[in-house]
Amino acid sequence: MNYGLYLSASGLLVNRHMQDVVSNNIANVNTVGFKPDMPIIRQREPERLEDNLSLDDPNRLLENLGGGSLLNPTVTLFRDGALRQTGNPLDLAVRGEGFFTLSSGATANSTRLRFTRDGAMSIDNNGMLVHSGSGMRVLDENDRPIEVDPTRGDVRIESDGSVKQGNTTVARIQLITIADLQAFEKEGANTFRLGNTEQNSRLPASGSISQGWLETSAVDPMQSLMELNRTTAAVSANAQMIRYQDELMNSAINRLGRFV
Repeated sequence: MNYGLYLSASGLLVNRHMQDVVSNNIANVNTVGFKPDMPIIRQREPERLEDNLSLDDPNRLLENLGGGSLLNPTVTLFRDGALRQTGNPLDLAVRGEGFFTLSSGATANSTRLRFTRDGAMSIDNNGMLVHSGSGMRVLDENDRPIEVDPTRGDVRIESDGSVKQGNTTVARIQLITIADLQAFEKEGANTFRLGNTEQNSRLPASGSISQGWLETSAVDPMQSLMELNRTTAAVSANAQMIRYQDELMNSAINRLGRFV
């Protein structure tokens, strides 16, 4: 086995994945309420230690090289983005803790609900408050869609999520959180989903809602660009090392292995 080739290949795969994650973060630098991902890597133990093999005479030189690197599950950074005032009464931003709750329209409990920090909302033709990016309906504290009457004037949304028209409170927007935010899985359309267990253990969030504001992306553009440059250089270096290993094997086969 060409040990160096395998080490270089693992480095190439890990850094390609990191490059993809960082590139996706940069692509969403202007996405409302976007939460960036962070790739996690760990050192891989040498084969003897990884497989718990008790060899009498292990190759210490190879073991000192290590076993390369492996990927751990990517984590999402749920830090708050800056708030930007828009003046649109249907733009909503969560200050502090909390996620808006949406209905995907599916019937099964495990697929019905979605969650987002993207507060760009609108009112559809049926008078329902919907998430503009996905068209999903926004839910109240009882998991019911929020309906407003377009003929009764402007919609006013209080900091506690109360939806008012005139002096009438129509509904109260549901803001939720969970104990372990890493249980949220990105689902597309800038939304998250939860499994049944986590979905049933939702908690009321302590955050407040600001009408006429939007939360900007939590991506740090400069830091992400620097990370992209670093991972791109690492990909190139590992690819070059693979070429070196290939040339060494070619020389070993065609020169050192030649019969005289």
